[in-house]
Amino acid sequence: MILISRNIPIRLTLSALVLVVVLACSSGPATAAYPATAAPVVVELPAATQAGDLAFEPDGTLWFDGHYGSEHDGGEGREAGFVGLLEPGVQVQQLALPATESAGTPLVDPAGGVWLPIADDSESRSAAAIGHLSPGGEFERYALSSRLGYTDLMARSGSDLWVGGGVFNKHDVTVGTFIDRVSTSPAVAVERRIRLSPKCSPSAIAAGETDVWFAEICENHSPSHPSWRAAVVHVEPSGKLTRYRLPRLSYVTSLAIGADATVWFGSFGTNGTKDELGHVSPGGSLLRYRVGDVNPYEIAVGPEGRLWFTEKVQGYPHAALNSIGPDGDLGQPTCLAPKCKLEPFGLAFAPNGELWFSALTSEVPYGGGGGGGLILAEDRANQAGLIGHLTLP
Repeated sequence: MILISRNIPIRLTLSALVLVVVLACSSGPATAAYPATAAPVVVELPAATQAGDLAFEPDGTLWFDGHYGSEHDGGEGREAGFVGLLEPGVQVQQLALPATESAGTPLVDPAGGVWLPIADDSESRSAAAIGHLSPGGEFERYALSSRLGYTDLMARSGSDLWVGGGVFNKHDVTVGTFIDRVSTSPAVAVERRIRLSPKCSPSAIAAGETDVWFAEICENHSPSHPSWRAAVVHVEPSGKLTRYRLPRLSYVTSLAIGADATVWFGSFGTNGTKDELGHVSPGGSLLRYRVGDVNPYEIAVGPEGRLWFTEKVQGYPHAALNSIGPDGDLGQPTCLAPKCKLEPFGLAFAPNGELWFSALTSEVPYGGGGGGGLILAEDRANQAGLIGHLTLP
C-alpha cells in the first residue's frame, strides 16, 4: 500500500467558487448566431492542471480524474496523473498517483474512496490492474492478469467492477479484447471474462445494480472496403448477451443509465452516417434520433429523465451543452461562456440535481481562419482546467 501525500490545496472552497456571470447571446441558428449562453459557477484549477471525468458520492462529495501538464509547478517532462477530491465546504484536494500510472473515470466505492482503471505508462507493459484510492490518499494497486491491459472503460454494479481490456502478444500488439467482471469483496479478483470477437472492441460501458451494458465496434478489415458495425450490448445477470445493432459506420462514444433504467447512448456518424442519440427502454425497445452534426462525446442523464450532452459548435467538439427528451424533443445548444469559449468535457449530475462539468477554455471557437485556428484539447495540456456547475431550468 502506498500513502499518497496531498498536494497544496486549491485556494477556493465549494462554498466560495467564483460566480461567472455572462451575457446571453443572440438566438437563432448556430450557423448564423451564437447559441444562448448560461451562467455557470466555475473555479479555475492551477496552471497545467486539468480535470477529466466526474463522479459523486451520495453526500455530494465530488471525485474526478485529472492530469498535470509538463509545465505543472514549473517543471518539465511527461504529464502525470492525479485524482481530485472536492468535499462540501472543503478545499479541492489533488491526490497524486505513482509516476508511471494514470487513471480513468473514478467509480465511487460505497465502502469509501474510489476505484480506478489504471493505465501503465511505463515503457514495459505490466499486468492489467485496477486501483483504489481512499479519501486520505492511500493508494492500492491490484494487478490481475499478465499480458493484458485494461482501458479506461470501467463501471460498477453492486460490489463488482466491469472493466474493458485487451490481450497483447509479445510484440505488444492487441490480439483480442474482453470485458472483465472483477469482484472487490472479500478479495479483488476476476470472476468472469466476456471475450469479444477478434474483430470487435468495447467503446463505452455503463452498469446498473445487477447488470451491465457496453458498446462494441466490430471492424471489417477488408483493404478494399474497410468499414465497421456498432452495437449496444446488454449483459444480463444470467450472462446472456443481447445486442441492439446500430447503422453501419456508427461509433458509440458514451453510455448512461437513467433512474428508470433507460440506457442512453451517443453515436458518431461517418461517411454519410448521421450522428445519433438514442436509448433502449427497460422493456428492450431501441429508439434512435438523428441529431445532425453535433458530435455527442459526453452524456449524462438528468433527474428529470432528459439526456444532456456536449455539442460541437464551429468545429469545437465540446463547445456547448444540449439536451434531448425520451420522446426525441431536442433542446437548444447552450454555451457556458460568451462565444462558447468554455468547453465542457466530463459531465455528471450531483445529488441535488445540478449539472457539473470539467472544462477548458477554447482558443479560437469562432473565426480565426477556419480549421487553421482550431486547437484541440490534447494540444492544450498545459492550460489551466476548470470545474463548474450549472442549475438547470
